[in-house]
Amino acid sequence: MKRKFGAAYQELVNRECQGLPLEDQLAIEHQFDPAIHSNQLVRESMAEQGIDPLDGQGARQKLMGMF
Repeated sequence: MKRKFGAAYQELVNRECQGLPLEDQLAIEHQFDPAIHSNQLVRESMAEQGIDPLDGQGARQKLMGMF
């Protein structure tokens, strides 16, 4: 989040220095949706583990095979 803020702040400073209007910039909270980010992390984690998110039975069998 610090990187996103730093990049957004730097862009804002650059626009101000160039005399460009600042009103059309989106606020950071509108660019980051925790729900989407969380779901993306879950999908990435499942992909790394070889789990198909649409196949619950297969995921269960894979888990049971670990025991």
